[in-house]
Amino acid sequence: MARDPRMYLWEVREAADHVASFLRGRTIDDYLGDLMLRSESLSIGV
Repeated sequence: MARDPRMYLWEVREAADHVASFLRGRTIDDYLGDLMLRSESLSIGV
């Protein structure tokens, strides 16, 4: 049975909400000074 395409959109939105939550309150200086933050950003495609 084919998957409802709306589920993909829901999952994309859910992932974007998680990314926004993770990055909320971070500054560019946080990003530049934190290797782990930069690594995570690369793995999630930010």
